[in-house]
Amino acid sequence: LMMRNKTSQAANDLVKFNIFGILAHGMGHGMIGKAIRDGIDLEEGLPIEKLMEQGLEMVPQVLGNYVFWIGLLKASTAGCSWLVAFSIAAVAMTGGFFLPLQFNFTYVQTVLLLAFSISQLASAKKTKGFEYALYPAIVGVPLTIVGWLESTSCSHPWIQNLGGHVIYDAYIPLSMFCFYIICYQRHSAIYTIQKKTV
Repeated sequence: LMMRNKTSQAANDLVKFNIFGILAHGMGHGMIGKAIRDGIDLEEGLPIEKLMEQGLEMVPQVLGNYVFWIGLLKASTAGCSWLVAFSIAAVAMTGGFFLPLQFNFTYVQTVLLLAFSISQLASAKKTKGFEYALYPAIVGVPLTIVGWLESTSCSHPWIQNLGGHVIYDAYIPLSMFCFYIICYQRHSAIYTIQKKTV
């Protein structure tokens, strides 16, 4: 689906790993749904306590959690290596074990935004072009605002009436699609102009 010859490599790099990130996000919802079906009280205790109690029974859940983190972090740090994503995922997952589950959304959001910001600031100057400026404007900043509203106001009726977490979930792929279409249109226009001048 990625249009290598029709759009910039920078746009491809920012979007392609987000496909995995969105799948990891869906896995996270699946894990929460399974926990609810299994009768786990998400408001009770720390994940580390459950891990210590159940030991090896928790291995599939821990591995699923690790895959969740790897997918989201690779999407957030597109210019970084897989080793960096694996390493940050291990640290982020471990940190999450020591927080009550009701803070999970805010914790994940904070880690991802921090990882994205650091990777963008640390990227080489030659990679900081149109896409570098557009991605935060269309995806990053609005997603931060939507996430902040959700984490601070999720129980308010006006947020629930708008769709609650569905707004956040829908915004992620829609904003990336808009970003990619803009990059595609811009690259096509530049290509057309260059072709006419040659």
